[in-house]
Amino acid sequence: MKSPAVLSTLLLAATIASPAFADGGYYQGALGARAAGRGGAFVARADDVTAVSINPAGLADLEGTVIQVGNQFGYNSYDYTRAPTIDYGQTPPPAQPTIFDKVHNGTPWQAALPFIGVSSRLGLRDWTFALAAFAPPGISKEQFPKSGGPRYLMVNREAIILNYAASAPGGSVIFSASA
Repeated sequence: MKSPAVLSTLLLAATIASPAFADGGYYQGALGARAAGRGGAFVARADDVTAVSINPAGLADLEGTVIQVGNQFGYNSYDYTRAPTIDYGQTPPPAQPTIFDKVHNGTPWQAALPFIGVSSRLGLRDWTFALAAFAPPGISKEQFPKSGGPRYLMVNREAIILNYAASAPGGSVIFSASA
């Protein structure tokens, strides 16, 4: 009898809190199909080549040589409302601040989030080596209306971002580097 009440409470709390958590910062998203399939809960059981970026210790469980190639499609709907401000360009300045409308990213779809990586033991029993190049999930293209609140801020951005990572977990030591 307690179980449905607890489940209902947790479901309600998650529904109410999730928009607040998403608006509080920038969520990058899950890297790779397994991480996305696990709802981003991948750190504790990183068991594919994407572990090179998420949790290099997970590479130690990979056997043989693994080549992983993938792509994700992203939908990053992003909107905000600029804080009200007084327009000091008018003489005399108005007594009430200028209120801005909510603006929305006009290009939320991201078609290419590639990942290419390889891991291998290189014949060693206690070591695994991995290299990867990938585009991090997230917004690489944003476009906001020029007449909206962000007209003095960013109205257009297009970035090509490629991350590189290398790791070598073995024994009780982990060497990891990324750029």
